[in-house]
Parts: sequence; C-alpha cells; structure tokens
Amino acid sequence: MTPSAHRSAFFLLLLAGTVLLALRLFLPFLLLLSFAATLAVILQPLLQGVRGALKRDGIAAGVTVLLTLFLIILPLAGLLSQIAQEAAELYTQVVSGHPGVITDVIAFAERQIRAFAPGFSFDIRPYVGQIAGLVAGNLQRVLTGTFNTFFNLFLGILAYFYMLRDGPRFTTYLASISPLGTDETMRLFRRLELSINSIIRGSLTIALIQGVLTGIGLTIVGIPNPVLWASVAAVGALIPNIGTALVLIPAVAFLFITGHPFRGIGLTVWGAVAVGSIDNLLHPYLIGRGARIHPFFILFSIVGGLSVFGIAGFILGPLTVSLLQTLLEMYGEWKQHRNVPSPEV
Repeated sequence: MTPSAHRSAFFLLLLAGTVLLALRLFLPFLLLLSFAATLAVILQPLLQGVRGALKRDGIAAGVTVLLTLFLIILPLAGLLSQIAQEAAELYTQVVSGHPGVITDVIAFAERQIRAFAPGFSFDIRPYVGQIAGLVAGNLQRVLTGTFNTFFNLFLGILAYFYMLRDGPRFTTYLASISPLGTDETMRLFRRLELSINSIIRGSLTIALIQGVLTGIGLTIVGIPNPVLWASVAAVGALIPNIGTALVLIPAVAFLFITGHPFRGIGLTVWGAVAVGSIDNLLHPYLIGRGARIHPFFILFSIVGGLSVFGIAGFILGPLTVSLLQTLLEMYGEWKQHRNVPSPEV
C-alpha cells in the first residue's frame, strides 16, 4: 500500500470514528432536533410571510419562534396537561368502579350480548384503567416543571431558531458533501419536505382538527372528560374507515343509555356534518401537491415509533416513514430510468 493510500485509509478511519462520536453526542437531543426540524419545515409559509414583512432573516426567524411558542407550543402544553388530568380522573373512576362512560357502555353492551350468549364476558375496564394510568403518568412526567424540562425546552427553541434562519445554508452544505451528489441530495431534501408536509401538516393536522371538533361536540352534550376522549378521537381519525367513530359511537350510545336521546341525535349530526367533512374540505389546502401517505402507515409509524423511541417516536416514527417513502420514490424513478432503452443510432 502506497503512502497516499495509507493517508486516505487513516483519514477515512478518523472521519468514521469522529462521525460516530458526534452521533453519540447528539443522540440525547434527537427528539429536540427532530421536532425543531419538523416545525421549521411545516411552518415555512409562516416564516416566508414574516420575512416578507420584516425583510431581515434573523428578526423574521425570531418573530416566527415567538409566534410558534405562543400559538402552538404553550397551547399544546396546556392541552397535554388537561389530557393528563382527565386520564388520572378516568383511572380513578375505573379503579373505584364509579359510574361513567366506560362502565355504562360496557354494562349496556354486556346486557345486550348476554341475551344471546349468557356466558359472554366483555369487561375491558382493567385494560382501560391501565392505559389511562400509563397516559397520565407519562404526561405528568413530561410536563413536570423541572430544570431538565426547561433546559430541553430552551435548547429546542434555540435549535428551531437556527434551523429557521440558517436551514437553507445547512441543506446546501450537506448536499455539497453528500456522496449522492448535490443535485440528487437536493432532490431528496425537496421530496422529504413534501412528504413531511403530507404527514404532519396534512394528515396529523386534519386528525387534530377532527379531534378538537369531536371534543367540542362532547363538551356541548355533557360527556365527561371531553379533552381525553377528543385526543382518542384524533388518534382514531388516523385509522382508515374508523376515524372519530371510535369515540362518537360509544358517546352516542352512552347518551341514549342515560336517557338523553336528543343529545345523542345532536351528537350524531355533529359528527356526520362537522367532523366527517373536515378531511375533504381541508386536505387540498393543507397538503396541496404534497405526497399523500395512507393513514394506515401513519398510524403504525406513530405506534411503532412510540414503542421503539418512547415519546420521541411521535415525531421520529412519521419522519422515518417520510424518508422511506422519499427513498422508495427516488429508487423507482432511478430503476425506471435504467430500464428505458437507449435510442438507436
């Protein structure tokens, strides 16, 4: 091996070791960086609007961070706190056996089914109690006002600011050193951006809006713990052919069981008109020409991400699916291009 080859091998070994060490350093902050990068991508329209008014990148990025903090982050923290509180209340209710939505609906279903199958048992209350306790415990730990929580929030906001201000510079540099080449890497970034918008700004936002509308309907008709059930409805909205009916049907049944048929009819109409039509109305505006990903894969990316990465999986799961879809599309185009016969001379 020549001295030049020795130097190249040593350099590549040193580079690989340094990259692995850097990944180890950044691994504890993977959720923060992923969340900051995702926000920077999906809130580009807001940044462009502020930048057009202020004409300065740094100030525009700072104003966008403040708007995001007050319009998204703080309301989201309040929502999570309310979900944790209602989950704790549901856990106490189920464990103590007090009457409620779960106990009444299960008792009604058991009575109806036992008319045909006397030995049938349909008691899912222990599982509901376990899930409610798990949700309440995890959210309360996340929202605890410790130094670590505020420090991570500060780092996340700082990362978000720099990604807004210097994002194009970062992507240009990464493209310039990428083994794929500058053009292919920039194409990859653009496709990934479309895919992220499709999942986060499209499907997840629509599911969140459907959950909010479901919560409004539940609050109006007097269903207990409406915020908790609205969050379940938002998750259900990601399930094809099920959607918010996962919550609305038991809620309507509860109203009829407890002697409120007119409220049940009203909630049925609300669910069909207000909640059910949201996807068709908002999808073209929120996604535009972005690539549509089937809700089935989005749901499993979130559930699988939570099981693999913990709470970070809520972001990392969909991001992984976005990257996979982007790479598969590029591979399909590359394969199709290879199979095109060369023109005869």
